[in-house]
Parts: sequence; C-alpha cells; structure tokens
Amino acid sequence: MKKLVVAAATAALGITGPGATSASAATDASDAFRPASLKWHACSGDIVNGAKAYDHVGPVEVSSIIQCAELRVPLDYAHPNGQKITLQLTRTPHQGTGKAKGDIVVNPGGPGGEGALFGPAFYALNSAPMQAAYNVIGFDPRGIGFSKPAISCDTDYSNAPRPAYGHGDAKFEASWLKRSRAYADACDRKYGKGSKVDLLDHMKTIDAVRDMNTIRAALGHRKLDYYGGSYGTYLGQVYATVFPERVGKMVLDGNVGPGNVWYDAQRPQDVAFNENMDYYFGWIAKYDDRYHLGRTQAAVRKFYYGLEAELAKAPIVKNGVAVGASELVDTIQNAAYRRSQAVWHSYAVGLSAYRSGDLDTFLDTFGANTTGGSDDNEFAVYHAIQCTDVKWPLNWRKWHTDAARVDRKAPFYAWFNVWYNAPCKYWHAKPGIPVKVGHTRDLPKNILLFQATNDAATPYADALELHKILKGSHMVVQDGDRTHCIVHRGDTRPGGIDSYFDAYWLQNRLPAKTTVHVSQLGDPTPPSNSAHTMSPTGNPAWDVIKNGHDGGAEKRRRRGPVAGGPRQRVPLQAQDSYDQGGDGVSVVGGVLPTEGTAGFGYYAEACVDQDSGLAPVQVGAGQAELLFPDGDVFALGEGKWLAYVRRQARDLGAGDAGQRGVLEAVGHIGRRQREHRFVGVGHIVQVLVDGLGQDSGGLQASCDQDVDHAGIVPVERGRGQPDRLRDLPVRDIGESVPSEQRDGRREDLRPSRTWYGLGGQVGGTHAPARSRIGRRRPERGGKE
Repeated sequence: MKKLVVAAATAALGITGPGATSASAATDASDAFRPASLKWHACSGDIVNGAKAYDHVGPVEVSSIIQCAELRVPLDYAHPNGQKITLQLTRTPHQGTGKAKGDIVVNPGGPGGEGALFGPAFYALNSAPMQAAYNVIGFDPRGIGFSKPAISCDTDYSNAPRPAYGHGDAKFEASWLKRSRAYADACDRKYGKGSKVDLLDHMKTIDAVRDMNTIRAALGHRKLDYYGGSYGTYLGQVYATVFPERVGKMVLDGNVGPGNVWYDAQRPQDVAFNENMDYYFGWIAKYDDRYHLGRTQAAVRKFYYGLEAELAKAPIVKNGVAVGASELVDTIQNAAYRRSQAVWHSYAVGLSAYRSGDLDTFLDTFGANTTGGSDDNEFAVYHAIQCTDVKWPLNWRKWHTDAARVDRKAPFYAWFNVWYNAPCKYWHAKPGIPVKVGHTRDLPKNILLFQATNDAATPYADALELHKILKGSHMVVQDGDRTHCIVHRGDTRPGGIDSYFDAYWLQNRLPAKTTVHVSQLGDPTPPSNSAHTMSPTGNPAWDVIKNGHDGGAEKRRRRGPVAGGPRQRVPLQAQDSYDQGGDGVSVVGGVLPTEGTAGFGYYAEACVDQDSGLAPVQVGAGQAELLFPDGDVFALGEGKWLAYVRRQARDLGAGDAGQRGVLEAVGHIGRRQREHRFVGVGHIVQVLVDGLGQDSGGLQASCDQDVDHAGIVPVERGRGQPDRLRDLPVRDIGESVPSEQRDGRREDLRPSRTWYGLGGQVGGTHAPARSRIGRRRPERGGKE
C-alpha cells in the first residue's frame, strides 16, 4: 500500500459497526452500468516513454507493443447517467499464438499508485510462459496519473527542508498541524463541494472497486482476473466481497489487514518498521570495515538517531538541495521496505559519507530540492481515499497519546506516520463506512495470498487475519523475508515464490496446503570494493556526469509527507559488458532508475583511448542526476553537478587554476543549455579538458584527439527520455543536435565512433516503485 509509508496510517473506525455489511453484485448499482466498449490505440508519447523503462527487464520490448484505451465511468455510481470522469488503461498483449488465456488486471497499491505504467512493468517481470499466455491490463484509478481529472493540491508541500517529525516536540507539532490543515484546505478548494468536479466525495475504496467492475465489463469478461499489491490487496478484498460472483482468479501480495482500516494500521506498522530498521543497523555493523559507522547494532543505531537529532536542529542546505531530519527519514525508510543490495548499500554509503565529512555525497543520497515543488498526485490521492474510507479521530489528544506511547519503544516511524496522515484530521469530504470484508455469501474459494513474515508495511499478522476471513483462500509465506510484496522479487527457484504464482495462473493450481512456507533468499552483501571505488574504465573522471534537468525527475525526488514520498536511488544494474580492450569501443551497460518520467540510458564514448563512458543528459526543470563510477545513481538538484565536476577536477590533481577553469567552462555550458535546450556529453568532456588542461597536461594530451568526436545526446524537455539519432554527421564539441533530427526511439548514436544505448528500469524492481500500504516509503506505490 502506498503508505507503505503512507498506508500505515490507515486504520479505521466502525469497520464492524452498523451498516458495515457488503453489497452483492446483484444489488450494487455499478453492476448495472453498461460502459462503452474499449477502443485500443497507440499510446501517447508520455506513456510510451514511461514504458521504455521496462524494455530491458526481459526479452520483450514492452514500449513497442503497449496499447492504450480510455474508459468513461460515472463520478457517482448512484447517478450513472450523471457527470463522468475518465480512467486511463493500458494493455500489454500476450506473445503467444492464438487467443490470450486472459486479461490480468493489475494494481500496484498506494493508495495513489499509478497503474497504467505498472501494467507493462508487471508484464516485463512475468516469466516467458506468462508473457505468452496473458495480456496485462494496467489502469490509473480515478484521480491518479493519466486519468482525468488527476488530483494535485499543493506542489510546494514537499520543498525541503521541512520541519522535523520530532518525537512529540511541541514546536514541531504546531508546525505540522498547521501544514496539515493547509493541505487539506487546498484539496477541498480544488476538488471539494462547489468545484467543477466534486471528486473528493467520490474517492473511497468502494468507488475504485466499482470502477474495477466497470473495467471488467468493458473488457467483455464475465469475471475479473486480478493481481493487487499492497493497498491493491484491499481493493481485491473489497471487490471479492461486493462482487463475489465476478471473481475469476485473484492474487493478493503484501496484504492489508481489513480490521485496521485506516487509523489503527499505524501502530503495527510503527513497530514493524522499527524492527526492520534495527535489523538494517545490525547489517551495517556487520560490514563496519566498509561503512565505519559502528561495530554493533547499538552503535549504528546511536549514530543514526544522533544524526537525526542534529538535522532536526540544523538541516544541511547547499546548492538548492537540503537534508533535514524529515528528509533523512523519508529516504532511509526504504531500507525497511526491501532487503536488497541496491537499497541497503546506497544508504549505508550515504551515512558513511556524513561521518567522513563528505556532505556532497550525503546530500546526493538523502537530499531534496528546496524550491520548485513536486508532483503531489500520489500524496493527494492517498488522503482522498484513506481520509474518506472511514472516519478518523478528530481529537488531537488521541493522536498524540497514541504516537507517544509507540514512540517510546519504536521511535523510527511513529511520528513520521502521524504527520504523513495528519491531513485526515482536517479532511473536508464526508467519510464513509468501510465494507466488511468477507461478509458475503458465495465468497470465492480460490484467492491466493503472498506474504513475507517480516514485511513492515503490511505486517504478517494482517495477512493471517485476512487469510482467516477469506475462507477457502491459500497463502504462500516467505519466512524471515523483510520485503514488501514478494512476487517478482527474484525468487525463481523451483518451489520458490514465482513458481507458485505461475502454477496458479498457467495450470489453475493452488498450493497443496492452505498455507505453505518458502525459505527466504537471505541478506544481501555489499558490492566488492573494486566495484564500488572504480569505474569500468578505471578512470573515475570520465564516467561522471549525467547532466541535465528533468522536470519529471522532481517527481522521483519528492520527500516525505508529500505525494508518493521520497524516491529511492537504485544502483546501476549491469546488463552489457565493458570493453577495456583498447579497441576504441566503450560499452556501458545497465539500467538507470526512473519514476514518472521513464527512460534514460544512453552513454557516450568521448575519450575513446581511455574507454570512457559518460552518462547521458536530461533536460527539464531543475533536476540533474549523476552516475558515479561505482554505479550508484544519485539525483541532484540544479547546480549540484557543477560542484561534482569541480570535485572531480580536484581529485584528479587540478590546482586552483584548473578548478577555476572548470567552473568557467561550466558557466558556459549553463548558457548553452538555456540557448539550445540540449546539453550533451561533449560539453562535459570539454569542461574537464579545458579546466584541467591548465594544470593537468597529461589528461589534456590523452583526450585531445578523441574528444573532438564526443557525441551530443538530445533529450526531450521534461521527460528525461534520450532518443536515437540515425546517421548524423560528427558534430563539433559543444554543438547541440537539432530536435527535428530525433526519431523518438532509443539507442544508438553514431558520431565517428560507436555509441551504445541503455534502457531504464528501477533496479530489479517492478514499477516506478510500487506502493505500499504502510508508510510511504520512498517507493510508496506498490511493489517497488
């Protein structure tokens, strides 16, 4: 669930109270609504570019086959002929011959997670037999993503540094209560009563469930085949209760406990996140020779909470990027969501950088932009749903007392959860009464649940509760695993998680027992020192910069109580080989993370003699990223890459003159960028050569000849999607390639040397980041 950063806050009052019984398909108004047939067509450039992020996940290039359709549904199903809104659907078609075995409708969670692009992401991670058999249908639920209207209340809500979450401090409480009220008021002004579309009164889970039933009808199916992760499991539970006879196959992964919707869900989440963070601190201590933060769990924990306290008093702000206590929590909480080398190592390196005085790396890892705002769609929808599904406490004393009690034993997440959900205290739309899950005749007996025992976002106890309520359901449990949502997480062993998933869909086979247990995959290990400290070329200067400004990237960087929460940086995952044989061809392979804007992936060969690979560029609104030699990807605010270039110059031995030369060249690049809209790797090479040439003659000499052939990478403003250039002549250094010479595809730029392209994907994960139902981790959208 989304909150899985956010989801945590969801608990609910009155789940078993009067009127909390479910409707049936025979009586629910939406089952009588007859939607228009879907008309599948080519998708818009934004959706195609988003799907490109998953082109290299598997053998199928999903961006080339994805299809789109729009579905008009009633704003209020009680008035089916009244005002309509539009849902965005995508279809990633099966690759087998003949008719597809079915359409699997998928939802990543949230609440608020975008689902249109989750469709191709999910499809890309399916096994080859699944891709041959099934179409995958993604959809943006009402108010989300590409659906219209899409909710956005205050894009500046996330600007850093925000007040610390604190631990019950009066000063922070006053500030957050004021902010929370202001956000709720902003949403009401735009989407409440009296607005053009009174969306806030029609954003409950039951509204989305009725939309799902309309999608089923529009697809022409008598029954719905469904996969839901995190909050998506709650959508599935409610659907199975309200429309039991409409359920075909259903998989629920990372399960929400229906008895805690939504306020009461915070407490178990707080405890579980605290346990997982303590476990992570112990992992860091185990590798103290790498991270130097303490040899024991207690020592690392002491360092972390000491750092949080320091940042609460004095946030670090530099070059438009800031890290305060809240930004730190927003980002590092991802370590409690997923046990992976990419996540755990990246944050440990960031903490270690702070201890060693490397504030630039620390800011790169945990920082958020101080200005410019961010897309708050996911954050806004999260509240639109959870704040109206059920009535939240209005007495602040209860909120404070409950949080203070938990904070004494589990301090990591308690107040974060409170402030993420606090707008619900002031929400204007009228709350409803949740459906009583399982309270129906004809409940399906074939629902399959997946759950990790140490999932923090949706604790194991919730899954056990749901398994009991959904009589006849089966559950696959991964013992000891700490990952939220476990399908498609790499367990392809015979008898592993994905084998149960495939058997269910392909062979209609449930586990032999109602509950089966699968062993965990174990903890990650840090990457080798050589991989971390050196680039593939052995020269850290040349794999350095992916410059540019991607407006969509801001969506990836938003932090904390803001839509979607912080976005995690995921290390590069190698997919191609590096050529260090001196033949003049440098291949840099891998995937760069993307969220909301998709793609990236193109590396230029600039200084060929050194087998150098330079990172691609993006153009947009104040967002830059760096690819470090060790493969870690860090998002940087505007101007941050300039400081990094200077650092590289210093590390290469450049004196004051050389560093001044770098800054002068950087200034020229900034002007060129504004003039031409494009910044290319050639510009970056020129900066290093010109700047270092003044007192690093060896570097100048080694690059003089080949640098003239450095390619320029064009990108589309605001989308962060590099394009392919065909048969263009060699361009001079610093010259931009005209936009009309782009063909809008991927890969392959050939100046005088060979160019290699990369697709983008969130390292080893499903979608731009799947939401969790718990607190919103940097990945709040579903599976991540």
